Amino acid sequence: MPFYDYKCKECDHTWEEQQSVDGRNVPRYNPCPNCGTSDNIILVIGQPAIVDSIRMGVKKPPKNVEKRLREIQKAHPNMKQGRHGQNITEV
Repeated sequence: MPFYDYKCKECDHTWEEQQSVDGRNVPRYNPCPNCGTSDNIILVIGQPAIVDSIRMGVKKPPKNVEKRLREIQKAHPNMKQGRHGQNITEV
């Protein structure tokens, strides 16, 4: 099931939920998890998450790649990996 982004126009709170394609509009009629308003929830068009078989967990990366990733993570401890695989650096 895909993830969809929602935004409350009342308080500008944004969040994402995993919904079926048919159910993608259901959260628009529920209250905002931040302020409780249910009148101004919109579905936001976001960036698609494109993944490969390794990120999906279907295949494992080669051992030398895993070793190199551990070396990079050790050299750069502030670098984290986001849910979609992009690197996020905490400043």
